[in-house]
Order: sequence, then structure tokens, then C-alpha cells
Amino acid sequence: MKKHYPLIEISGLAVIGCILYIFGRLHFSAAFFGKIAPHPLWTARGPMCDLFFSVWGTIFIALALSAFFSHRRKSGTLAAKITDWSRLLFSEAVDLLKWTDSRTQFRREWAWIGAFMLIGAGIRVYFAFQPMRFDEAHTFLQFVNNGALYLFSYPAPNNHVLHTLFVKLSVTLFGTGPFAIRLPSIAAGVLCIPAVFLLTRLILKSKESGFFAAALTAVLPYFILYSSMARGYTILCLLSICLAIAGLRLAEKPNLPSCFLYSLIISLGMFDVPTFLFPAAGITLWTAACMQINGVRLKDIAAGFVAPCAAFSLAGALFLYTPVIIASDGVSHIISNKFVKAKPWGFFLEKLPEHFAQTGNQMALGLPPVVLILLFIILALGLLHLSRLKNQQGFWLAPIIFVCSFIILLAKRSIPFPRTWIYLPLFALVAMDAGYCLLAAKFKEKGKGVLLALSLAAAFVTAVQDPVTINPATGYFPDAQKVVNYLSTHMKKGDMMVPHGHNSDATTEYYMYRAGLPNVENEHDLKKGATIFYVTKKGFFPENKLGPNPTPSFETEDAEVFAVVYGEDAPGAAAD
Repeated sequence: MKKHYPLIEISGLAVIGCILYIFGRLHFSAAFFGKIAPHPLWTARGPMCDLFFSVWGTIFIALALSAFFSHRRKSGTLAAKITDWSRLLFSEAVDLLKWTDSRTQFRREWAWIGAFMLIGAGIRVYFAFQPMRFDEAHTFLQFVNNGALYLFSYPAPNNHVLHTLFVKLSVTLFGTGPFAIRLPSIAAGVLCIPAVFLLTRLILKSKESGFFAAALTAVLPYFILYSSMARGYTILCLLSICLAIAGLRLAEKPNLPSCFLYSLIISLGMFDVPTFLFPAAGITLWTAACMQINGVRLKDIAAGFVAPCAAFSLAGALFLYTPVIIASDGVSHIISNKFVKAKPWGFFLEKLPEHFAQTGNQMALGLPPVVLILLFIILALGLLHLSRLKNQQGFWLAPIIFVCSFIILLAKRSIPFPRTWIYLPLFALVAMDAGYCLLAAKFKEKGKGVLLALSLAAAFVTAVQDPVTINPATGYFPDAQKVVNYLSTHMKKGDMMVPHGHNSDATTEYYMYRAGLPNVENEHDLKKGATIFYVTKKGFFPENKLGPNPTPSFETEDAEVFAVVYGEDAPGAAAD
């Protein structure tokens, strides 16, 4: 057994706390970090760093006092308690995996699930080489490739921090190509396939269950779209499913280590995308309902589950967001940016139907009306079947999460992006799987082979029809690489590329970075005779710069480039 030294622990915590507190109070942060990682942004972020050093210094001093009184009471050192809790948490995670495997017989089904994962991975990798989109190009240029501090910067909802950290790791290992940037999202999307299978099997408790849900997760174009772009939504989906699985375990065996593990998933989800609040709240309410179904009293649910999970989740989120708050100079960009500010009730209610219509259209991406109707019929049959089986966990899963999300939406009174609700179909898949099992009961083992063949066919059709590449979600300027290929042969040192909106800026700048093209950032730095290349979506040229009828020097199906010699060409003239 490892020996712990209380006096060293107490003095160490106290010294660290005093150093941090004094460091913050004397305002050394900007100068200190400026020497370690030089960047002009440290001057602006210095006061926030000072505040956090003071806060964490106070926390360490409080821990030192706690360790001192614990030593006086002979109740063990803080290090010993942390070690014990770490072992307990690890043991709980292992127990959760063993419990999941014993309930789902996953190891017996690994070949089938592996086949569905292979199909899902194949179609996602196929679309991983589509043109870069605005949001993911902006994420790479602004956050991943712009210094350590920017990894945590949150000037707008574009930075999904946990995902950004994974992207940084991926590009460090595999380079800066589109596939490397998209690899974390692809991996999370593929892992959603077995995760959905496990959740479905745990709820339906049938050896035929889970395969239909896994198949749809693998081949639905909506999931493929967000798995093949570098955004944090597939990580959000994966953590949502893991949270529901942990909730099932908690409902069966409530204890504090399980609550801590459950809260850790919530904290990581919030660190990925703050809108993880939506699925987390719904799943927590559903978990509480499952506990009551299992006979746990309401007061025990509140005291033994809701309260500790809320406390642990809040503490975890605050800890993880410490560097984000420093890099973003406060919490205003996180909790009160223009995308999340409450809107007047009239405006909000007026936009709500349009928002729901856009969300439905996105979720139905690439699905013929007949298939869509069939899926709704299977969903209705599944809910009916669950009701007849008195499987309340499965019956109430999607409705509770949906209603809770809607209540939070009303409370926030802001219209989110339609992709915010990407997690909702995943939980509807559980009821769909129940409906499919009801219809395919006679097929048994043959049903898996048929389902696998249909999944392969669906992936092939999606690849051929390609509803993914042409979808404009998260910013679409598909001809950016063609534009840069043109610029590579015409642009010289001292020239300037000026994007003109319509998602042309980050996407074109990304491919210019990949091509190593120089670019003057400020027009004031241009010299006479230099060329300005205006890059724009076709038909949306800057008339104030080029006149009413300019002639493009280069054009594609979707883009135009106007080359103007600085200081010589009159508005509307073009140079090649």
C-alpha cells in the first residue's frame, strides 16, 4: 500500500495556493504567459487570468486547511482519499462495461455489429473527402492552427472545444488535410453504431433487438452528413447515448460513484457543445423516471441522484471551462452571445414553425417520402408494442427527452441551429427497433442478413445520389479548391485575396493555407501594381468595388474570381 505524507501534502497545497493567489493579485499573468507562449492576446486576457489565479489559489488554500483538519482527526490524507475515489470510479466504469456486456451479450454479436460498423465507416470515409465547409475550415484556421490559447477561445458557438482538442491531436499526427481534420467526427459517428445497439438491447431486452437501430445509425444520410464534417455533433451524440446507458445502470443500482461517472459524461458533453444541456436534462429526467419505476422514492431520487449529479456536473463543467473562460475573457461569449440571447415572445413564436420545418427537412435528408412514411409507421408500431409489453423505459425514452428539450427551448426563447436536435432521432430509434422486431419476428437469424444487405444497398444509393456533399449545412462553398488552383498560377507575393461573403472566406483561406499561397492581410499594405483577387459566389460580386457589370477572370459553376490591379484599374475593369 502506498504511503502518504500528510505534512508534505498540507504544506505543498498551502505553498501552491499562496503562490497562485499572490501571482493573481500582483497581476503577473500577462507577462508570465507572454514569455512562455508569446501572443498579443495575453495582454487582453491578463486580468481574467489574474482572477482565475486568485480563485484557484483560494481553492488550494482551502484544500490545505481541509487536509490539515483531516490529519488532526486522523481520517486520512487528501491524496489517499483521491486515490480511493479514483479506484472506485475506475471500478465503477469497469462494472458498467461488464454489466452492459452481460445484459446485451455483445460479444456474441460482435461480428454482426462489426459488419454494420464497417458499412458505417466506409460511407463516412467516402464523404470525408468532400470540399471543406465554412464552419470546419473556420475551426481549423481560427482555433486549431492558431496557437494553444485559441484552442479554448469561444468568441462564438463555432468552437466545440472538446472536438477541437481531438482535431488538434489528429492534425498533429496525420497532417492538415480534410480527412485528418474530420477524423474525430468520423470516429465518434462510427462509435455511435455499437452504442445505439447497446442502449436498444438494454432497454428492449430481446436477442433480436438492436440491429435495426444500429443499421439506421450507420446509413441514415443525416448522421452521415454530420459524421463527415469536422464539428462536435457526433461526439455530442455518442456522449448522449453513453449518458442514457449510465442512467439505466444508475436506475438499477443507485450509488455515489455511479452518480460521479454520470456527471463526468455530462461535463464532457458540455465541454464539447454547451447545447448538451438539452439531451442531458431530458436523459436525467428519464433516468429519474426509471428509478421511480424501479421503486425508488422521490425524495431518495432527489437526494441520492439529482442533487449529487447536479453538483458534480456543475463542478466538472466549471473546471473544464476554466481555460475557455480565460481565453474568451469571461463567460459572456458562452452564455449570452447573439445566438443564445432570448428573443421577444412574438418574434420567437413566429420563427418556431419555420425552425421545426427546417429541422424536419434536415433530418429527412436523402430519404424518399415512401421510406420516411415507412419509418414513421415502424415508430408508431414500436411505441404501441412497447406499451403492450409494459416496457415503460422504452416507451417514455424519446417522449420525455423530446418534451424536456422543448420546455428548455421555450425557457430560453432563442432559435437554435436545426442541427442542435441531432440527438433526438437516436432515441427514437429504440422505439423503431421495437417496431421492426415486431414485424420481423418470423425471420429471426435471416433478418440480420437481410438487414445487413439492405444497409449495404442504402449506403451505395447514398454514395451514388450524394445528398450529403450538396447539402449547404454549416456553410457551403464547394468550388473553393478550384478557385485556389487558379490563384496558385496567377497570385504572386504582394497580391491579396479578398473573399466576398457566402462562406467563401474560411473555405478559400483553408485551401490557400494548404497550397502555401501568400496573402496580404490588409489593403493598406498593398503596393501599386499588386493584384486584388475578389472571390465570390457566382452572381454575388461586390458592386461597390467592381462596378455594375464586371467581367470575371475565372469562374466555375458556383464561384467567380475578379482580378483587379491595385491603383490602376477602374471599377468594373478586370485583369488576368
